[in-house]
Amino acid sequence: MASQFKVVALIAARNENDIIGQVIEDLIRQGVDVYFIDDGSTDGTPETVARWQGKGVIDIETRGQSAVFDWAGILRRKEQLARQLDADWFMHHDADEFRQSPFPGKSLRQAIHEVDELGYNAIDFRVLNFRPTSNDSVVVGADVRTAMRYFEPAEYWEALQVKAWKKAASVDLASSGGHEAKFEGRLVFPVQFLQRHYPVRSQAHGERKVFVDRQPRFSPTERQAGWHIQYSGLSQGQTFLRSPSSLIEYDEGSVLRSLRVTHRDTPSLAVLERRLEALSSEAKHRSVMLAAATTKLDQITSQLADAQTQIETYRQLTDTLTLQLATERQAAESIAANFERQIDILRVHANAVQQLFTDAQSTAADASERYFIGIRSLQQELEAVYHSRSWRVMAPARWALGLIVGRSVSSRPTTIPESEHPFDWGGLARTAPLSDQWGLDRGQPIDRYFIESFLRRHAADIHGTVFEIKDDGYSRMYGQDRVTDSVVVDIDVHNAKATLHADLTKPEQFPVATADCFILTQTLHIIYDYTAALRTALKVLKPGGILLCTIPAVSRVNYEDGGLDNGDFWRMTRAAVARLVAETTNGETYAIETFGNVRTCTAFLYGLAVEEVPRPVLDFHDPWFPLVHCLRVVKKAR
Repeated sequence: MASQFKVVALIAARNENDIIGQVIEDLIRQGVDVYFIDDGSTDGTPETVARWQGKGVIDIETRGQSAVFDWAGILRRKEQLARQLDADWFMHHDADEFRQSPFPGKSLRQAIHEVDELGYNAIDFRVLNFRPTSNDSVVVGADVRTAMRYFEPAEYWEALQVKAWKKAASVDLASSGGHEAKFEGRLVFPVQFLQRHYPVRSQAHGERKVFVDRQPRFSPTERQAGWHIQYSGLSQGQTFLRSPSSLIEYDEGSVLRSLRVTHRDTPSLAVLERRLEALSSEAKHRSVMLAAATTKLDQITSQLADAQTQIETYRQLTDTLTLQLATERQAAESIAANFERQIDILRVHANAVQQLFTDAQSTAADASERYFIGIRSLQQELEAVYHSRSWRVMAPARWALGLIVGRSVSSRPTTIPESEHPFDWGGLARTAPLSDQWGLDRGQPIDRYFIESFLRRHAADIHGTVFEIKDDGYSRMYGQDRVTDSVVVDIDVHNAKATLHADLTKPEQFPVATADCFILTQTLHIIYDYTAALRTALKVLKPGGILLCTIPAVSRVNYEDGGLDNGDFWRMTRAAVARLVAETTNGETYAIETFGNVRTCTAFLYGLAVEEVPRPVLDFHDPWFPLVHCLRVVKKAR
């Protein structure tokens, strides 16, 4: 490695004297120089840093006392230093964290140099937040990494940590709140480095840091921008000590192996971000179409109103013709043919509306809302026709009419025979799916789009004590601070995230009337005795508690939990779900929602992701082709 290769860590701190010496010493030991910015410390922090001045600490800069924590100003100062200082690489570094290479035997400087030689110019870090527990004994002067042994992974809002970069003409830290260094031509190394974070070291330290040095000094402008949310909801009297059982004991070998075998884009949040940017750019280019789209919407709205009137007229005529069919065969044939032609016309109108607003969906928010209302109204009218008494009563007449005129009169419009117009399968002319992971490797799986939409609309139900299967991801995402106690259930004793190892088919292994909410997504189909599992979930609920359950109607066979032999048993129709709930509940209130259509079902089986399917297609639901059923049950009060 070139002896002149230089890495500089840019550190800003306020009152971190108990840990700053260990951090500075660790960086210098790994070949990294330090530029230190003191933000008005009163506990001797700058004096401790001064011990290494000229021995690895380039300079110490003082900002002075301030009543406001100007984080944006500190970030802009680091951007300026990254342009001015003579170094090959820089790190945006905090005073309470330790950085480490994922490669055994490689110091931080050596590993960064290898990344540079491979052609990458930025490094992402995986954050582990270490928490103080009742088992820890943090002695002043002792190595905090030895004293504190339990951690939890970073929250979703701090998962992105692109905080090391090769010197560039300019770098942007402030726009992301310091979470990532942005610059032109950025290429992030696919393997994350390790970031061990020790924000709170004891109960006394937490009370001083949060309630004295941080919360009173946060800028209202920065809070409105969504910054500093790590301390939201904390108040005086808050305990900072955690139970070791709620955390993970640190095993350095295991953590470093995980870093080396995991790509930083798993799951690919970057894919979603790039997709969002592309859609935003496309929306700007299509803004000129808004005026024309609005005019067209008014015309189509009027046509839809006329069509609804015509449908009602034909429904009344059909009722009359049903009674006269035996003696008025010729009249019935004419009306049936007109009725089918009218449906074809309505389908053409609906397709035109859908195509128009696919082109302008991102820029015409108000127009799109009115469009979707029209499409849903038209769909409801068509489904009402197919379920009406007159349509069912005329089924024998249509069959008889088909015998007389020599053709089939179907319950829905027929398609052109394949022999006359062969179907072009295009990119789907394959026997293997595009993804064998439900589309997870391409973006968001399509079934999760419907599941998460269902949970988002019922987020208010997710509160208090919440049970969830395998992990508490949805409890945290949609319950947020309304969840006071999270119980993770799994039959697998090796699942470290589970707090209750139990079998859903064995109710005696579960507490009674404990949960305010039970999130049971995509689980019943992999349990052979699904009726027993549903009864157990209802047993766990308190009176008035709510079960949020999803069940697949279409899906590839689950390759987990036994695969083809013992890991996947059932797919259900809406009728099956309704009968299951009716026979399992005892006076509970419930509602079933069904999502999907033939195109979304096909896309899901092929392994396409949400980002590859137009939004209007996702939001069109055909009860004849369900993809997933969503069930909400409210347990009756005693």
